[in-house]
Amino acid sequence: MTIFIALFEYAINTKQTKLISHLSSKLDEWILAWNAPVESQRLLLRSMSLVLDQEGLASQAVNILIKYFKTYKDDVGSSSSEIYPHDVLELLSTVVINAIKSHVSAFSDRTTLLEVRDITHNNS
Repeated sequence: MTIFIALFEYAINTKQTKLISHLSSKLDEWILAWNAPVESQRLLLRSMSLVLDQEGLASQAVNILIKYFKTYKDDVGSSSSEIYPHDVLELLSTVVINAIKSHVSAFSDRTTLLEVRDITHNNS
């Protein structure tokens, strides 16, 4: 998995994301097949969201970010005193604001993001 994360970061840095953006459809399959630890899942999902964002595929990037945010759900749910890390909360806020500003066709993305946001408020 480390190789794919490095590949995604290299593509971002060299502006070659078009060559690998199609791999986003494989993420769920890879995560399950490799039984990836949650930290590796987060790195992989976050990197792919940046790839898709650089390609202008905002809706797909948001869907990947939703999966990224959900990796924290179990951590947050384990104890009501635990909350998302500060950097994740900042990213979540930015994504929610951008989703609110987005076209009405992105309504399902907005609804899912607001549900994820509510998890943070209920557990803080």
